[in-house]
Amino acid sequence: MSDPAKLKVIKQVDRSDILFSIARAPESTQLYVGSSDQRVYSFDAFDEKSKPQAFVGHRSYVSGLVLTHSGQLVSGGYDGQLIWWNRESRDRVRSIAAHQKWIRRVDVTPDGRTVVTVADDMVCRL
Repeated sequence: MSDPAKLKVIKQVDRSDILFSIARAPESTQLYVGSSDQRVYSFDAFDEKSKPQAFVGHRSYVSGLVLTHSGQLVSGGYDGQLIWWNRESRDRVRSIAAHQKWIRRVDVTPDGRTVVTVADDMVCRL
């Protein structure tokens, strides 16, 4: 475990939008961030030439992100939608109306088989 007193900033990515969520592809420096501009962005955190690639599909803030064990990216937003994405093409694989109000968090169970969400509609869904 790292000593918190020895942690330091090694890179900073400045953006004009608000970032609400983050997921990292295992064994890589590939990051996915959920934004206030209704998009998910993918970029290599340590490649200076890497330009953020947008995943377009939400109708409001993207507040939750998770990578499943099978490698699919799942995003949840203030629009109550859960969207499964093809990480290579950035196309929607599946989209469902998961909640009546803002999704606050998206996670996956340890076995990787179930996506879990909580939202402002006072519901936790699996």
